[in-house]
Amino acid sequence: MSDFSKQYNELIQNGYTKIKLNKKPLIELRQDFTNTFSQLSKKISNKKIANDEDIIQLYKSKHRRVWTSVYDLLKFNKRLYALSSSKDIDKITKIGKIKYPYFSTKPYVRVDMPNDPNYRFHTHQDYPFNKGSLNSLVIWIPLQSTDISEGCLMVAPKSHKKKIIFKTDKNLIIQDDNKFKFVHIPCKLGECLVFSQYLVHRSGHNTSGTIRFSVQLRVNDLCCNDYSSRYFFVNKAN
Repeated sequence: MSDFSKQYNELIQNGYTKIKLNKKPLIELRQDFTNTFSQLSKKISNKKIANDEDIIQLYKSKHRRVWTSVYDLLKFNKRLYALSSSKDIDKITKIGKIKYPYFSTKPYVRVDMPNDPNYRFHTHQDYPFNKGSLNSLVIWIPLQSTDISEGCLMVAPKSHKKKIIFKTDKNLIIQDDNKFKFVHIPCKLGECLVFSQYLVHRSGHNTSGTIRFSVQLRVNDLCCNDYSSRYFFVNKAN
């Protein structure tokens, strides 16, 4: 069995699989994010940002608004868009047998700070937010090795199987999550997690001393009959 077939079978059976990417663009993107923090920090507070520790200090400082401004800007980074249109992403859509791939949202960036549980994304499915094709995928790309201490994602294997949307609160968060058995999915730098938008999952808690940078891409299939019957719905809030 080829790697492509094995990964596709894992995706169908378990709802997720890990796929290797070229490390270099991920390293460069993470550095460019740090450079962006430095650029804005120097302009406003005359302080250079060189590493994660400096970004953490900025987050805790009276210049927290600078950190927030950078966070809002990162989703427009040109290297991010280069990654989104790279051959690696084409490879992933082929593994997932997405016949006519289109993004369902803009590229999304998370900057999860150490020991800051306030912005964790609790138990949910992506499908209720996007309502795309039945075979729609999430491509979750950490920009550093991400183990349990860095807050790797936690998934509930096979929870995608029946294409069920589980009961949620008004924020589309699943409240009764005791019915699911979660597993942590560590990813080394150069690995990404690809999963069904129906898969139940949640953020881990970053208890390390470093920042967890990650990129999320969400892909629809324009060849999906169910999606075309709904006139290719797009959540404009995204």
